[in-house]
Amino acid sequence: MKAISIPGRSRSNVAALLAGCFLALHGFVLLAEDRLSSAKKAFTNGDYAGVVRLLEVDPALSRDCESMLLLGLSRYRLDRVDEALVDLQAASACNSKNTNARTALAEAWLRKGDDQRALALFEAVLKEAPENKAALGDAAS
Repeated sequence: MKAISIPGRSRSNVAALLAGCFLALHGFVLLAEDRLSSAKKAFTNGDYAGVVRLLEVDPALSRDCESMLLLGLSRYRLDRVDEALVDLQAASACNSKNTNARTALAEAWLRKGDDQRALALFEAVLKEAPENKAALGDAAS
């Protein structure tokens, strides 16, 4: 291995500079798994704006089913209902068996004022998962 030298810098200064660059780069370039894991943690802690920041950075990651659901739920909780609807529709289409995504989508439609669309979704979820208490409670209200 060839030693790196920078004129006017000692080896320890070069090593410190390289270590600093690595740490800075590592801090900005999280792997997709790390970013998703961080987003889940932020969601659990109620940092919904943090979830959006983490997942919007990587367009490929934001097209992942789980990421779309996290984005939708976070935007919903930030009262960004129109954006939440887009994400939750995508999450529901991505995995049509995910009753959580479909229930959240129904709740977003309810908040948007489209009671009929919300009720249809709640009823569809209840047909597949009659034990879904969230859908049952919202469909009854």
